[in-house]
Amino acid sequence: MLRGTLIALMTMLVATVLAVGASTARATGPSGVPFGFAVPATNGWTAEAFGSMNPKTEKGVIGFDFTRRGASVLYVTARVSFTETTVTADFGALGEIEVHSVPTGGTTTEESTCGGAPVAFPSGRWEGTIRFHGEEGFTAVDAVGGDARIGFLLDILCAEEVDEGIGGRSPGALLSVQRHHGTERLELTARKNKREGPSRVSVDLSEKRGGIFIDRSVKAEGGSSTFDFEIPPGRAKITPPKPFSGSLDFTRTVGSKPSVTGNLMVNFPGRANVPVLGPGKLRASLVRAVLNPSHPF
Repeated sequence: MLRGTLIALMTMLVATVLAVGASTARATGPSGVPFGFAVPATNGWTAEAFGSMNPKTEKGVIGFDFTRRGASVLYVTARVSFTETTVTADFGALGEIEVHSVPTGGTTTEESTCGGAPVAFPSGRWEGTIRFHGEEGFTAVDAVGGDARIGFLLDILCAEEVDEGIGGRSPGALLSVQRHHGTERLELTARKNKREGPSRVSVDLSEKRGGIFIDRSVKAEGGSSTFDFEIPPGRAKITPPKPFSGSLDFTRTVGSKPSVTGNLMVNFPGRANVPVLGPGKLRASLVRAVLNPSHPF
């Protein structure tokens, strides 16, 4: 998915930020203030800006990540400019960032959510114009500054580990549906660790619009009836709660390709009523699986 590609790119670029004080760290101000800050957004969303420029290629990216209770939207632009004291980012009609570093003295320490040694960096702020308006009015930002933070960057560099068993005699199941249409990619997964038990459904939608990369993600948890399956023969049905509506059926018979039918829709932040079974190439699979055996799911 696009989010994975963007995160990989960000990982390479933001590595310079962790070398606080290095002369090549183009995402820092003259006193080593790293580029990254959080600002409040409307409708209960949290917004975090982050990014860096590769000093060798002088190419960089800036991301604006919005999160709220199981949903997220990541916007990334390569229309950026970094100097020793200023950073600008053009998100087209959606907004802009034009800020300068303001060292405040002292140091700040942060660490990633996956552990590791704490990282200390010079304290400071980024001040100027921070403006963003999400599609369909799901959120908006109009701020003049934020304290420098690198927690999100540290989390990007975490190695994600997933304890998952696929196949064999696993009592649970994993349903995956992928759709690719132009620059748009959608991936839905439904997980359940046993025939009778809680279910989890998540879906990710990636696209490129006017030079801006966008990745939206939502998830929902429901009871046993949310995800019903039988393996064999190879049958599944999901009826997830909001922000989903409708249902989806998967059927697989010996000697034929899987059949996926239904009217399942997703209300993404900034894009409402997206059909899971919309236009484009479709792939689907249903396999035995267990995610995090110690987890109640």
